[in-house]
Amino acid sequence: MFITCLCPTYRRPAFLDLVLWLYAKQTYPEHRRFLLVYDDSGTLAPREGSNYKIIVTTQRESSLPEKYNRMLEWLPAETDAVALWDDDDIYLSRHLEAIAL
Repeated sequence: MFITCLCPTYRRPAFLDLVLWLYAKQTYPEHRRFLLVYDDSGTLAPREGSNYKIIVTTQRESSLPEKYNRMLEWLPAETDAVALWDDDDIYLSRHLEAIAL
């Protein structure tokens, strides 16, 4: 199963390192997961790695559901499941593995 994690954020650049660190510590195979970080405040720098992408815009979404809808535009084609990845939550290393069961 290929899992895409959606991480909306707004004006929280200090949280980005923790988001990426917790994601990197997941035991679920790297080639079967992807993280989309969507910043609609324009405070982060856009970048991407082998299994994550940070999308930055200054176009503020009107609501959190609208932000999730926008993120779906960048969903990898191989996505079987979507997981929420809040920028201020702590995820144990087996979080994605438990979702895939």
